[in-house]
Amino acid sequence: MRLFILIALIAAFAVFVTADDSQRCSQKNPNVVNAIGRFCQKGDIVINSLYAWQGTISNYRNDWKAHVWIRGTCNPPQWVPQKYCFSQLYDICANGGPHGGGRGWYGTNRCQEWSIFME
Repeated sequence: MRLFILIALIAAFAVFVTADDSQRCSQKNPNVVNAIGRFCQKGDIVINSLYAWQGTISNYRNDWKAHVWIRGTCNPPQWVPQKYCFSQLYDICANGGPHGGGRGWYGTNRCQEWSIFME
């Protein structure tokens, strides 16, 4: 019973942190949120695919264009579940630069480099 309660609390905390990161990111720069949404809407992102490598640029406004991408050296290639695409990019934005730019490393042996770049 205690294990079940602990698992439920951890899951609830993870949802809270993700929501908090998306809100903080939105306050920093709506263009980053737009780029993350456009990029992560694809449900079958694989690292080292051309889609992940090229990424997506925001189309929200003309100022502060955001470019989001994932590059990597994963062997074999690794699939990125959609929920992790959103949560990890929101984390980078929320904890990154003043306009939401930044980088993070994920995946097995940190073979994935996730980036948000402001243009």
